[in-house]
Amino acid sequence: MNLKIDEVEKEAQESFLLSTPHTPFLQSSLWGNFQEKIGNKVYRMGIFKGSEIEGITSAYQIKAKFNSYLYIPWGPVLVKWSRETAVKIVDRLKEIAEKENLDFIRIEPRSIDESDVSTLKEIGLKETKSCTQPECTSLIDLSKSEEELLSVMSPSTRYNVRNVERKGVTVREGGEEDLKIFEKLLKETSQRHKFTADIHLDYYKNQYEILKKENIMDIFVAEFKGEPLAASLATFYGDTATYLHAASSRTQPQLRAPYLLVWKTIQESKQRGYRYFDFWGVAPENSSSNHPWSGVTSFKMSFGGERVCYAPVFDLPTSNKYLFSKFIEISRKPVKKIFRI
Repeated sequence: MNLKIDEVEKEAQESFLLSTPHTPFLQSSLWGNFQEKIGNKVYRMGIFKGSEIEGITSAYQIKAKFNSYLYIPWGPVLVKWSRETAVKIVDRLKEIAEKENLDFIRIEPRSIDESDVSTLKEIGLKETKSCTQPECTSLIDLSKSEEELLSVMSPSTRYNVRNVERKGVTVREGGEEDLKIFEKLLKETSQRHKFTADIHLDYYKNQYEILKKENIMDIFVAEFKGEPLAASLATFYGDTATYLHAASSRTQPQLRAPYLLVWKTIQESKQRGYRYFDFWGVAPENSSSNHPWSGVTSFKMSFGGERVCYAPVFDLPTSNKYLFSKFIEISRKPVKKIFRI
């Protein structure tokens, strides 16, 4: 097949990704810009057959407190998987990991079939339960009319969406100055639900500044008589709007502002011409109440989306520190709760 792995120009990377259904923004050059801003080294690679791009892989070099690794979220993104392609990609990733003295490589492909899973295992990767991104999401098809979207909601959610607005709650598109509102609400949310979050305004500020500059992120704020009750950061990339970060106030819970915030974001996404609305993360079906996404799953699923689950996650050890890294990761997991509302 004469495939080769080489650095890919950002424009070519974007052109390839934007033709992919349910476009994976974590593999975009724009998300790579954000990763570079927060100090992670980024490798943008194309899989070429002659001059034609057969796929892309954005890999992020992560240096955490207890380990360092090369991370490929929602990738590689390929026209077609094959054993030769997998071997070439993994060999290139191993070269980088060995050069940078990293502990392991983590690949989180979004969609591969059973034969591809077998191929990855055959060439040395290990399936792991250590998901960095959500293993499932709820996806709404925005090609439906607003009446159809309302009709597939649960009766209580449909009632809340309509009733919240009648009570005087409004939703507006905000700006950079509203990041402080988001940070305050996130702190309230973490205290109320007793979860640990990396609450650093610079993280969200950098993300917003870079992605807003490229017109792929906006902030939305739900208010009642000028008082912020909920806020969210949503990405708009390719054919998909993603409800990426959200938080709400402990005051006026009877107003149920998050319901209207979600609905108005769905309406805005549809008006902008996006095909899908991605809730970002839900627990798998029949999972236990201890699952990190269980706290928000019923809320998100009540909007009538389809639960979509992704492919397994794979690790490739590249140093003898891998087992120690896994031990630390597993031992810390019970005290790290993910929460999005």
